[in-house]
Amino acid sequence: MFSTTDYDGSYIYQNDTLKMVLLPEGYWQKGSYYYYLKDHLGSNRVVVKNDGTVVETSSYYPSGMRFGESVAAANNSVQPYRHTGHEMQEMHGLNWIDNGARFRSVSIPEFATSLDPLAEKYYSISPYAYCMDNPIRLIDPDGMDIHLRFESDEAKNAYLNTVNQSLGSFYTASVNKINDEDGYSNQVVLTPTSINGPMSETQKAFYSEYNSAVSSELIVKQKIVLNDKNTVVGSWVTGKVDMADVSAFDKAGKGGASSAGALIHETSEQLEKSKLGLCPNELGKTTTDASGNKTYVDFENSHSIATKSENKVNGNTRQEEAGYFLETDGTKTQQTITPTATGGVDIYKTKLP
Repeated sequence: MFSTTDYDGSYIYQNDTLKMVLLPEGYWQKGSYYYYLKDHLGSNRVVVKNDGTVVETSSYYPSGMRFGESVAAANNSVQPYRHTGHEMQEMHGLNWIDNGARFRSVSIPEFATSLDPLAEKYYSISPYAYCMDNPIRLIDPDGMDIHLRFESDEAKNAYLNTVNQSLGSFYTASVNKINDEDGYSNQVVLTPTSINGPMSETQKAFYSEYNSAVSSELIVKQKIVLNDKNTVVGSWVTGKVDMADVSAFDKAGKGGASSAGALIHETSEQLEKSKLGLCPNELGKTTTDASGNKTYVDFENSHSIATKSENKVNGNTRQEEAGYFLETDGTKTQQTITPTATGGVDIYKTKLP
């Protein structure tokens, strides 16, 4: 006897029947809500039903194996999301934890199925090691590092289309479903294609800058939206990227910012924000002078770095103080961005004398 499990976003089906719906702080099942109480690693220690009934408690060895179990329900496996919030695969006694990029053994703290895809960054550490052999203090969320939350399927398609066009079909961007307690449940993966031939300089630049975020040991979290009235292109604070606004740059013609450059700018800013240890919706460090003028220190530093990344992808240089882009042929492009009532933007590019 075997069963099949299918994942459709946060909906999980077993043998074609809805089994559970994952939520940011728990899950829904058979008409009831269940909530997680977590520890410092994000492991689910207690599962509480919405009527207050404790249906599962778990304590863990550093490897993720449970001990001291106390389960109120008759079924010894109330739900599979446990150590560090990842799904346990128990069928046929497998007892592996699905970490997204790789499966992890619970008998000893190591990965069971494959090498670390970022192993070249850590020569002194075994490519099978879990959390640098320090699983009490550290976690490995999934092994790859751009996590996205899509507002809609249209936003998802717009994002992936822009990335893939910017890569010139030499690489394909796709997303894997992961368990992220904040709802950023789409993990970006870059896969080389069989296409031969040289990449353009802007394609090389996009790949280099984008892959820096994908392969970073940090997590870059972004919300992908369309025609958001509160977001003009992107937001440092919320991490939102409006793909309708991003696509408008290419539609406005050549010169100035390209759609690829605009997307890299927003991605690079959020990578720098992650390096600062800031979470979505956090503003970061600010200072105020004697006259009451406020400086957004973390944002401005990150914006400066992101602008350099954008320049490489645009193939020009943004002169922010002067208000134009200096093109490689020596011409100047002035660019204006005007928000519309429908949540989009009108972009105009003008060649300066």
